[in-house]
Amino acid sequence: SYAEVFGDVVKRGVKFFCDRVSGVLGSLGGKESSNTNIHLHGGYAPVRKEVHEIDCELLEGALPESLTGAYLRNGPNAAMEPEGRYRIFDGDGMVHAVRFRDGKVSFSNRYVLTKRLEVELSHGRPVFIRLADCHGLS
Repeated sequence: SYAEVFGDVVKRGVKFFCDRVSGVLGSLGGKESSNTNIHLHGGYAPVRKEVHEIDCELLEGALPESLTGAYLRNGPNAAMEPEGRYRIFDGDGMVHAVRFRDGKVSFSNRYVLTKRLEVELSHGRPVFIRLADCHGLS
């Protein structure tokens, strides 16, 4: 098929283009260390491990057996170590779920598997321009 014949060529072309653009943008704005980036620490620190239905221990009291439902949070979560600049709006999407059922609590999380994330995971590193890479360009 067309995708089988040209898929690898397109992937290599995208990687080449992104490497060149990333290099140019890096020379314009300099590099930023993930060790000092506030968007990658504390409450913003990425949770890279996906888990499913991990039981949570109640630290105090008890939940009513009749309490049934879920709290969902969708937000940014860098799937891999960013190269260059990074802002919270650049994170890959992750959905976190806290479930209440039968007097127990469990936690699950999953990345939102976008085409962009699929390509970057196949390359083993970020390859697309991020919002933060546009710093200073106007």
